[in-house]
Amino acid sequence: MKIRITYLPEEQGEAAADIAILRRRHPGAKLRAGDAHPPRRQQYLQIPPGDGLPLSPCDLCRHGPRSSDDGKPCAICPASCP
Repeated sequence: MKIRITYLPEEQGEAAADIAILRRRHPGAKLRAGDAHPPRRQQYLQIPPGDGLPLSPCDLCRHGPRSSDDGKPCAICPASCP
């Protein structure tokens, strides 16, 4: 599986956080630069088959701490997370 992340230079911090979450979730993933046209930047994560766990919407949640961490349904977004 390949995951592509495209971002503008001012969104680099958010993109780095998303990449860190994905790399923690998929430890065998390989990170490569993409070929986006300036000013956009692009990164690819190549995830080997069977590596890691499937993603849920809460894996990329930007709310800290996530409201679903206490085992209750998420009160911030409409996603139903375990």
